[in-house]
Amino acid sequence: MTASPAPYVLALDEGTTNAKAFAVAPDGTILSAGSAPVPV
Repeated sequence: MTASPAPYVLALDEGTTNAKAFAVAPDGTILSAGSAPVPV
């Protein structure tokens, strides 16, 4: 594994109906987002 040049953040939200993920740049820009239903 190599060091990243910028401290990006990966935010995860595991809810009861959906799982969500966001990749965020140091300036707060959302670089990518996604969601998927959580099976019950």
